[in-house]
Amino acid sequence: MWVAAAVLLASVIAGSECSSYCPEGWVLHTEVVDGVEQHQCFLFGGSGIRVNHFDAWVICNSYDAYLAEPITPSLNQWIREMLVLFQIETESNRLADDPDPNYQYWLGARDFRFHNDHVPGDWHWDTGNQTVSWFDWGEGEPDNYNYGENCMAYMKYEDYYWLGPDTIDFHWNDMKCLDAVADYICTKAGLEIADV
Repeated sequence: MWVAAAVLLASVIAGSECSSYCPEGWVLHTEVVDGVEQHQCFLFGGSGIRVNHFDAWVICNSYDAYLAEPITPSLNQWIREMLVLFQIETESNRLADDPDPNYQYWLGARDFRFHNDHVPGDWHWDTGNQTVSWFDWGEGEPDNYNYGENCMAYMKYEDYYWLGPDTIDFHWNDMKCLDAVADYICTKAGLEIADV
C-alpha cells in the first residue's frame, strides 16, 4: 500500500515538474522517445465491469482516448509495474507459475493473420496501423486457443514460493475480441498547462 502511494506521489511530483497533467483518476507517464519528451495519461479500468475488446475501445473513445499501445519496451515495463501496484491481492488455489485469466487488460493491438505458438501472425497497433515490432508474450503465448484469438491483452502471472513472497507480473496474451471480456487501459496525450 505504501509503495503504491509512493509511486503515485512520485508521478504527481514528476507531473508538476513538466508542463503536462492528466484528468482526475488518470496517471501521467513521461518518456523520451527519439529525443522528444512525450507525456501520456493512462486510465486503468478495473471497476469489476469487464467488457469485450470493441466495448473497451468505445469506452476509451468516450474519454477522447484509445486503448493503450505499449510501443516501446520501457513503456511496456512501466505499464506492467503500474498493473502490479494496482493489483488487489486475492486468495487463490492455483499452482505455481500459473497465469490468471481473471486479471486481464485489453491493449490496442490486433492480429490480421493466422497465428499460434509456432506462427507469429501479423500484429498491428490500432492507431496508425503500425506493425508491432517486438513482443512481451507470456509463456506459451500467443497460442490462438480454439482459434480466433486476434486481440491483445495483459494477463496476470503469479509465482508462488513456499517460504518467500509471491511475485506478480503481467505479460501479453492473445484473446478473442468479441467473446472474451477483460478490464481495459485507456491512454491519451497529457494535457498542457496554459502559460499565464
